[in-house]
Amino acid sequence: MYTHKVEKLLFIIIIIISGLNPSTAFADILYFKDKEVLENVVVKRETTDTIVVNIGVGSFTFSKNEIEKIERTTTEENEKILQARSAKSDNTPEEVLESSGESESTTNESTLYLRINPMIELDFKSKEEIYELRRQYVAQYPGLVVDTYEPSAEVFGDIESGKPWWGILGLCYYGPGQKSIEGLSEESRFIANPYILVGLDEGHAYVIKDKNLRPKAVYPKPTTLVWKKEEKWAKVTYAVRRFWKEAQPYEYLSLNDRTFDLYAYNARDLGFQYLHVDNKQSRNAISLSTSGGALLIPFMLHVGGSCGYEGGGNNMSPDTPDFKIQISKLPARLYIKLWKVQPASNDEPEDMTFIIDMI
Repeated sequence: MYTHKVEKLLFIIIIIISGLNPSTAFADILYFKDKEVLENVVVKRETTDTIVVNIGVGSFTFSKNEIEKIERTTTEENEKILQARSAKSDNTPEEVLESSGESESTTNESTLYLRINPMIELDFKSKEEIYELRRQYVAQYPGLVVDTYEPSAEVFGDIESGKPWWGILGLCYYGPGQKSIEGLSEESRFIANPYILVGLDEGHAYVIKDKNLRPKAVYPKPTTLVWKKEEKWAKVTYAVRRFWKEAQPYEYLSLNDRTFDLYAYNARDLGFQYLHVDNKQSRNAISLSTSGGALLIPFMLHVGGSCGYEGGGNNMSPDTPDFKIQISKLPARLYIKLWKVQPASNDEPEDMTFIIDMI
């Protein structure tokens, strides 16, 4: 490895001295303290605490506290790489990875940067209270998808008033039982963010028995949400690397199989009934669906017994294997097609393109 790095640096130096144009451009490499390595990036700018890099599917900001070292190429090489990527880009706006998981909404002429709303408490609220909260969240961006909105009966109709909901600490630490409702309501990650049409979830509830580990909300957090209404295109970015790092001491299952569940009831609620993950246009991530065709989105909210709380609680259902995905390495991208009616084939132009970037 060391010899290879030296040879690569010598090759770059030879190119610079001789003025030759290389057929293959070398990019920068980030070495993280958790032993992950991010290759083929271009360092765009730095501050005292952060570094902004282009990774080919967008630009992201990392804390320097996460980084062990940076192996750098030349400015000339990076400019060539950025020019090549710009020619192929989907005009995705630059994105900033925020440690809080919340972002403020901003806009320009063609692109809307949506706020990611924090989780809230839903326990024991009435069905109408839940409906009114949902209306308010959709109304944050009027006309983005629908001109008039009412919560879909197919998605929200089976919610029961006065029931508890899985809490995020119940999901991540306490597991089923009377403490399953501890913490803010985990389903509010999606109820409070209707424009994350397809969300990412680890898909398991855990009972953590090691008392040295404190209760903590450890889950994949969305960091940015970008919409281009006229292009019928949107993208959410999830901080998966950070999730895996936080999950290590808790020994979560996805650390080994690197699988996640897609939650798509927001898409269903806003009129999109069918979903297909285009593996050919995705990068470093694939759908594990065996159906081959577009999937009818089945997700809904109802009262179930999975939480183990006396009398049951409101939760999302069903658990559907066709909506599982697997990541081979980071960064990764899922290219998701959404339709309002069943398409004749997966190649039929979609009504909405939804991208999930995982970094």
